[in-house]
Amino acid sequence: MKPIQQLIIGWPRRAYAAYAEYHSEARYKIRMASGLGLVMFPLFFFVWTELVPQPYESLVARMIGAGLCGLLAVSYYWPKPLRPFVIPFSFITFVYCLPFFFTYMLLMNGATLEWQLSAMAAMMYMVFLIDAFNILPATIMGIVAAAIMYLLAAVSPGFPDALYSTLSIYGFTMVGLILLNHSNNLIHKEKMKAAGVLAGYIAHEMRTPLASIRFDAESLMKEISTYEKNIEMLPHQNPEQLYNAANRIARQTSSANAVINSLILNITNFGHRNERAKKLSMQDTVRETLNDFSFKTEAELNLAVKVTQDFEYFADPALMRHVVFNLVRNALRAVEATAGRVEIKIEGPDARGFNSLIVSDDGPGIPPEHVHDIFLPFRSLDKDSDGTGLGLSFCRMVVEAAGGSIHCKTQKTGGAMFVVSLPPAELQEPAVTH
Repeated sequence: MKPIQQLIIGWPRRAYAAYAEYHSEARYKIRMASGLGLVMFPLFFFVWTELVPQPYESLVARMIGAGLCGLLAVSYYWPKPLRPFVIPFSFITFVYCLPFFFTYMLLMNGATLEWQLSAMAAMMYMVFLIDAFNILPATIMGIVAAAIMYLLAAVSPGFPDALYSTLSIYGFTMVGLILLNHSNNLIHKEKMKAAGVLAGYIAHEMRTPLASIRFDAESLMKEISTYEKNIEMLPHQNPEQLYNAANRIARQTSSANAVINSLILNITNFGHRNERAKKLSMQDTVRETLNDFSFKTEAELNLAVKVTQDFEYFADPALMRHVVFNLVRNALRAVEATAGRVEIKIEGPDARGFNSLIVSDDGPGIPPEHVHDIFLPFRSLDKDSDGTGLGLSFCRMVVEAAGGSIHCKTQKTGGAMFVVSLPPAELQEPAVTH
């Protein structure tokens, strides 16, 4: 039962993330659709009452739809505290204005030809406004709610005979549209796969010279270290400066390789558990990350690690170290100008049974309207940095491949908090070791 419970618990978050990502890439869809609804709802009230009278019309239902669309159309001007709610509000608006409203009016009007065609048009709009993961649940939700409303509101409830003869047509249309939309996604994935092959070749060519540079830098550092007791024998007037330069070269080549790995994994749609996954300790992962990536000491960085309860999980060790590295590096950059504080917390199971790694800082924080965008590829809020915008996208893919989730919270006191939730190792071990 545990995997089933995990699926049920994680479904709402996955559904929300899929819908948010779908519209983050094309926000104009929300504005265009809401603007169209704002005009068409009152316009067709006039059409169906004056030009082509229908058996039933509801000004109240149309005004609710127009009001929702109007609020959504001006969402760009919402106060900042309300902007994070634009995405869920748009979902509610589309479900009401399309499957709910048109199904309800179809039933109330006895499934006339005009309303059959209108309902068909509403289905087509749904396919273009709702992502593939949510399209069927959203449509069914709207239709069921409309049917219940109809049974409660109709004088003599009973579904019109004409409705049954057209259900198969509606079903065929919806399935066809979804499959065609899915085909477009598959074509896009194939293009990305081809790009991944090219990127892999480029990455291979870049890794070789980077590895050589790092090897030479580390060799230089070792050579300098041999002069530790007789530093005056070193043929350089500032040995410490020479050592630091070599150290920076080694760290920069390591960072460049991390960027290459992130780019390749993003382009090739990484998302499945790989064969290197094994049982890990989160406390060990954090300690190894801080050591491997040549950070300064925790005291120098004003960084604190607090372990409330260590936990074990299943994942690829190298990839999870990159996740921790990305989160800590971003937090340190956020507090660099203010000499602020970064905190890493390791906590035991929550109410769902998931364990948490929390990386927080007291820097300037992230605007609420961008909290969900930051996990999309090539999105970077720091326009002055030389970042690629792939770090958090990479983190999300690795964490989701391990059966977990990652989200960002803006703190009232300022700063940002990234929470990585991972299932306990016993839930993941059978799926990985099969």
